[in-house]
Amino acid sequence: MRKQLRAAIARLAPEAIDGVQNLQGLPDRLDRIDEDLSGLSELVRQVDLRVNHFQQFDFRLQKLRSLAAQVEPYQPAYGLPGVIAEPARDSVDRCRAIENHFGGRVRGKRLLDVGSSLGFVCYWFADRGMVTEGWEGNPANAEVAQLIGELNGVPSRIRTQLFDADSVATIGPGQFDVVTLLSVLHHVVYHQGLEQTQVLMRDLLQRVPVLVLELARKGEDPDLFWDASLPEDELDIFALVRDEVEIVQLGMFGTHLSDKARPLYVVSRKERVSVNDREYAVTSSRAEAYPGSAAVVDHESRRYMWGDGVFIKQYRLAERTSANARLITHEISALIGIQHLSRAPRLIDYEVSGDVATVVYGRVAGDLLETGAPLPAEQIDAIVGEILAALRELHGEGLFHNDVRSWNILWDGTTARLIDYADTSSTDFDGDLVSVLWLVHALTTGTREPTEQGKSQLPPREALDPRFHELYDQVAGGIRRATELAQ
Repeated sequence: MRKQLRAAIARLAPEAIDGVQNLQGLPDRLDRIDEDLSGLSELVRQVDLRVNHFQQFDFRLQKLRSLAAQVEPYQPAYGLPGVIAEPARDSVDRCRAIENHFGGRVRGKRLLDVGSSLGFVCYWFADRGMVTEGWEGNPANAEVAQLIGELNGVPSRIRTQLFDADSVATIGPGQFDVVTLLSVLHHVVYHQGLEQTQVLMRDLLQRVPVLVLELARKGEDPDLFWDASLPEDELDIFALVRDEVEIVQLGMFGTHLSDKARPLYVVSRKERVSVNDREYAVTSSRAEAYPGSAAVVDHESRRYMWGDGVFIKQYRLAERTSANARLITHEISALIGIQHLSRAPRLIDYEVSGDVATVVYGRVAGDLLETGAPLPAEQIDAIVGEILAALRELHGEGLFHNDVRSWNILWDGTTARLIDYADTSSTDFDGDLVSVLWLVHALTTGTREPTEQGKSQLPPREALDPRFHELYDQVAGGIRRATELAQ
């Protein structure tokens, strides 16, 4: 009936049907209009926010220009070119020199810049991942520096703070990794005296391991008011700690004050490790035996240190049954038993006390073998010859190394030394000679050999230089002791 009625209406008044159809679509069209209006409102809101942001930015920029005009234009405004039309110091050159000294690996380090001026050093390194803080004695400079940070969006804490005994005393142990004092200390010497400056350097180095200093020199310009107060040797400020620090000069940098350049120094505290009441000075250290070490799980559980003529390995022992405890005590035991071997690492001292085990070795020339690029066959041959000689001595004692890997070999270009005897045993559970073949493969192809122990499969014979085929065939034939290899 409904279809018949609709057909009749369509014959008599077709325009009525069209009107009904149009009315049926009206709610959908209204919904779409509402959606469009809602989207337009959100767009208007976003535009308003952006306009407000730029208006606020422009206001702060105007304020910055006004404030900057009232202070010494010592540094550029970081990230805001043109705010300081002609800065007295470029500052980038010194920042790059400092960054290069740390090999570009500054991310995560904590830096304090004393005499931070307009904050350039703080913002430069914060932009590269450092956590930075600036101490500035001039409140006007600090205000400009803080506003620069608001505008460039780089996080750093800049505050008004004098550099003296009281402020140094507020620095907690481990609070900062590096303190920079760039062209600051001549003012300290002038106002506080050389002796007090020496005390400040001593106290600062008790709290922070590394200082970076740009130092004014006496005679730079005799007319400068501080010149007469400076020592003949600018490094006399370290007179109280001279034997306890390592000083490296990074370069000479010109200033706006004279035609004389100033030296930039890195001063590092020599760490000391005590083993059986004997102290060893440490010049460098790291938490990994080598970069990317697969053995490191907790970077705080192991430390590797270098000093004059010694290498020191220190393990934290979470418990007596831990991997650290097993490895370090096993190596001490193994080394004690093979000190008569000419190619064994020299054991100088060791101590297991509380939750720390420390071993002191005689330091030998060379660096850990780096894979990543193939080595010439002649060089691989020399390395393998040295390693096989060490294994002949060891196998002759009825012992096996069980960890022959490229990262356990020191190479100085002529001599290779096998290190890390933590898995040494009377059982050949890793297969020393099988590992030697994988070492050859790694050095030939520029890849890392497998880390797992107990490998039985040999590398592809065709991947090795023909000079190693005789060794390969002997190992493939079942020989497992270096003493049994044909010479």
